[in-house]
Amino acid sequence: MCYFRKAEYELASESFRRATCLDPKMWEAGAKLAQCYDRMHRREEAFSVAKQWLCVNPSDRSLQALVQALGEQVQGNRLDGWERTRHLAHKVQFAQDEE
Repeated sequence: MCYFRKAEYELASESFRRATCLDPKMWEAGAKLAQCYDRMHRREEAFSVAKQWLCVNPSDRSLQALVQALGEQVQGNRLDGWERTRHLAHKVQFAQDEE
């Protein structure tokens, strides 16, 4: 928690990750791990970790809020820009390929 409070998120995340490995039911450390990843702008990892720990404690409001907020950000990243075109169900044909 000291690393987290000092905004040393890389060190804090390592400590929280170790704590969750030692005690698989320690959802508080899992929530803080997700917050560390979020603050390091590692949104997809934060989303994955938050979802995992929300399964352990589904009534925690901080995890619920984190999953909801990160879910929108991660989903937006996947569908913005050129990535959106890879989901289209049509074939692209270039002018030089036409006969």
